[in-house]
Amino acid sequence: MVNVKTKLDTRRPKADGTYNIIYRITHINRVYTINSGISILEHYWDSQHFQIIKQQPNAKLLNLKLLKDYFKIEKAILTLDDDFTIEKLRSFIKGEAPNTTKSFKKFAQELIDQMMDEGRTENALVYQAAVNRLTAFSNDDIAFNKIDYKLLTEFIHQLKLEGLRTNSISNYLRSISTLL
Repeated sequence: MVNVKTKLDTRRPKADGTYNIIYRITHINRVYTINSGISILEHYWDSQHFQIIKQQPNAKLLNLKLLKDYFKIEKAILTLDDDFTIEKLRSFIKGEAPNTTKSFKKFAQELIDQMMDEGRTENALVYQAAVNRLTAFSNDDIAFNKIDYKLLTEFIHQLKLEGLRTNSISNYLRSISTLL
C-alpha cells in the first residue's frame, strides 16, 4: 500500500527563508519525497489541511497546482498498482513511458541500429541473429517482463531439438543476456 501526503519540508530552509512543499510517499515502511517546485514562508502553511492559507497572495493558484500534482501522483500509483517502485513513479510523473511497455524486439532493434551506425557490425549481426531466433521461438514481440527462466529453458530445449550444439546455444543466450 502506498500513501501520499503533502507536507512543508521544514528541515532545510532556503536562502530566502522559504521552505519547499513536498509530497511524502510511504511504501512498505520506506519514505520517499518528491519536490512540488513550490516554496513558501512557514507561516503561510496550514499543517492541519495540508494547503497554503488564503493570506498568501497566490494561494488559490498554488493550491490548485499542488492539488493537480497530488492527483497526478495518485493516478500514477493506481496505474502502477502492484508494479510500484519509486523510479517508475518518478518516470510516470515526468511523462516517460515505463520500460515494461517497450518490447524486447524494439529495444534490441534500436540497439542494433545504433551499433551499425557506429560501425560495430559484427556484434550487431550476432545480436540480430539471437533476437531473430528468440522472437521466432516466441511467435511474437515479447515484453521485457515476459522473458523469464521458464521461457529461456524452453528456448534452449527448442534449440537443442533443432540440432544446435552447446556453444551455439551459449552464444545466443550470451547475446540475449547482454541485451537484457
